[in-house]
Amino acid sequence: MQLNFAMNLKPISQKLFENKIKRSQSKKIDFEAYFKSHIDKINDFAIGPYFWLIPDQISMTFYSVSKNIHKLTPFRDRQWKGQTVQFWIENIHPEDRPFFISATYLSIQLHTTNINLNVNMYIRMLNAEKQYRWVLIQYPNRCLNDKNEVVSGLVIITDISHLNIHPKAMMTVMDKVKNSHQFYTLKVKNSGLT
Repeated sequence: MQLNFAMNLKPISQKLFENKIKRSQSKKIDFEAYFKSHIDKINDFAIGPYFWLIPDQISMTFYSVSKNIHKLTPFRDRQWKGQTVQFWIENIHPEDRPFFISATYLSIQLHTTNINLNVNMYIRMLNAEKQYRWVLIQYPNRCLNDKNEVVSGLVIITDISHLNIHPKAMMTVMDKVKNSHQFYTLKVKNSGLT
């Protein structure tokens, strides 16, 4: 197994992020039905309390969220549905926001070229009591359009505060197919946004 640590992730602005991930699509897709088989299996591998989100990169809003989201965030499912990227970012620790934007963008780029990747992100996010706690963000499946662009993805967010670890915001990427899996830990440089 080859290990690559502390690769630098170039920061991008929220505006550029949104412009680069917005997609056009004429065909309507029921994303919740598309991801149903993965949603049904989450309990099989969750390592703590979790909720899920389905962002829509066509409308740039949340298409659907799990009913239990109010137990792990300050807002109910109806308050999340239809919200924009900005709403999610406001629920993330201010120090982790630049990392989250850049790592999410990289994740989308990677899934466009290789669907056999496991992507995990570790950041701080508000809980139901409006306190920041560490969460694990996983992207187990993506929906691609006919141009091989990601138009949506199932996002699972698991509370990992019970593990008593205090990592920095980071992202790991593992190729599921190659015999020699690569592991990357990425961190944002303290440089200007592009």
